[in-house]
Amino acid sequence: MFVSKKLLKVQIYFSIVFHLLVSLQILFFVVPIKSDDTWVGWKELGEEIGEKKASTFVFSNDNYKTSAALNFFMNEKVYAQNIIGLPALHFDYLGDDLSALRGKNALFIDSDERFKNEFLLEKANPLLSNYFATVTQLAPIIIKINERERRKFWVFFCTDYQPKK
Repeated sequence: MFVSKKLLKVQIYFSIVFHLLVSLQILFFVVPIKSDDTWVGWKELGEEIGEKKASTFVFSNDNYKTSAALNFFMNEKVYAQNIIGLPALHFDYLGDDLSALRGKNALFIDSDERFKNEFLLEKANPLLSNYFATVTQLAPIIIKINERERRKFWVFFCTDYQPKK
């Protein structure tokens, strides 16, 4: 009654086109999302880290997202930024005894949502050197979806963890 038939047809066509475009994005990941807030690549990242892990513990410092996703996709415990003395939301309340990790080596995972450069990061997080004896950058993990590079994670091998408590 308040909407003309012409406007109704335009609305229906717009709705069909919009839903088709959203469906294409969900099914084929046509447009890359340059953000940490994506739903793709976590399982692949967990598999890659599992291959590199050896006798180290794994942690990340990106407001818990990477740590939470890896905890879901990996069989081992993954820690958050509380390892380097920063607040880590729910990871602060899980009752982890960080002193039990004293002297152990770690893999630090840092996401790069913008693919800033192809090779090495200019420098690691400066807080790492306060808690580890040495920090060595390894080759980044590149997640490919449909044969295109979609996500990048920097990997650092850290030795001799020394918690501050």
